[in-house]
Amino acid sequence: MKKMFSMVMSLIMLIGIVSIMPAAAYADTARELPIKDPGFESTSDGAGLIANGWQSWPENNAINNGNVSIEKNSDNPVNVYNGCHSLKVTSPNDTNGSVSAYYTLQNLKPNTSYTVGAWTKSSGWDHASLIVKDYNGDGQNAGSQTETKIVNTEFAYKTVEFTTGENNTTANILCQANWDGYTGWFDDFSVAETSTLKTKNLIKNPGFEWGNEGSWQKRSAKEGVVIKRNAEKNIYSHSGEYCLKYGVGNVPYEQDITGLKPNTMYTLSFWVKADTTEFGAGVKNFAIGEDGKDISLSASTTNTNEYEKKTINFKTGANKTSAVVYVYSWDQTGWADDFELYETTYLNNVALTDSEKEEKSVPTEGTNKITATVANPGSAELKARVIAAYYNSNNVLEQVKASEEITVAEGGEPMNVELTLENLPNDAAQGRIRVFLFDGFDSLKPLDNSVVFGTQN
Repeated sequence: MKKMFSMVMSLIMLIGIVSIMPAAAYADTARELPIKDPGFESTSDGAGLIANGWQSWPENNAINNGNVSIEKNSDNPVNVYNGCHSLKVTSPNDTNGSVSAYYTLQNLKPNTSYTVGAWTKSSGWDHASLIVKDYNGDGQNAGSQTETKIVNTEFAYKTVEFTTGENNTTANILCQANWDGYTGWFDDFSVAETSTLKTKNLIKNPGFEWGNEGSWQKRSAKEGVVIKRNAEKNIYSHSGEYCLKYGVGNVPYEQDITGLKPNTMYTLSFWVKADTTEFGAGVKNFAIGEDGKDISLSASTTNTNEYEKKTINFKTGANKTSAVVYVYSWDQTGWADDFELYETTYLNNVALTDSEKEEKSVPTEGTNKITATVANPGSAELKARVIAAYYNSNNVLEQVKASEEITVAEGGEPMNVELTLENLPNDAAQGRIRVFLFDGFDSLKPLDNSVVFGTQN
């Protein structure tokens, strides 16, 4: 057994050496596209932006006059998501004009889908944006543009997906602020081919950050389902600035999900908090039961103090390519937020928390707890082990923890695995943690892409 474990550790070290460009969580690190200084840690002032590839638009005077600058943790820690710095972009006062910082991605593949991600927030409303443009067409005035509005006043992870044209190998990332002195903050960028990411969230407007119902539909004319703005310190929402406040019993509030695969496992998760009675959400119309009726699954909470995360695993029927996600209550108020629907893989819902039990995207000093859900979408019994490895800032493997062997039946209930890495150094944020899933060490076979926490270059 010791010999087998040693071989696994050697394989992990090899993977760490080959894939020295780690990605954000859920990315295949071998194909990560680097941005110089993605967390702005090598810049001390606005002038340093140009040296690291970031410039301002319409001209670099925006850097010189302070509309595009570096926010320091030592000055305003709430405006930095991770590390010591973030990018700060402020539109001119007393005008409806805009200002941007931009970065040109190079060496892209034609006819290829990419996903840009960053931790972002704004000073209010929707007057900040994460934009990708000039990726499809001729020259820099091609007109192609995809935009994500930033309405959250606390940091939230935002993504933009785009597809290059048949002759395009570059694209511009814009961090933009619009109208009369509003500000956007941007930190910890990542860029990857979309095909390397685990399946994207199939729920539209999952955290209600559009500020309205969006793709969610009321199946009744009755009033009572509203979007509640987060007034102060997440009183209402689980994360971000908005959530769903639901207060009418038996009035379906639903989203139709299309484009699913038949005979395929999916995982639905969401956060809910109740008022005085049962409140929850579920999924239906994804398969037909033995009684000939549509199957419906749900999960609920009666917790009135804190949000609880609920997870439902389901398998689509032989001819089913759609499902309906719904929210329900029994005549009392409930709050719902942060819906996620993914095609189930072997390694799912991987989270990293620090010693204060706060969720993180990079390693932290001291204790780091990894929680991973292992599912079995295969056609045979699964025996597997979860492994967590910490690599320091020089990409040297320093610490490894492995779980006991777990067994998950075909289509059986997923299992949660917890591992703890301890005594990480004070510069741990400059390193990374990788979470692997191997078979039961019988064949040293990786069962899924590893999940990476960190932004190390």
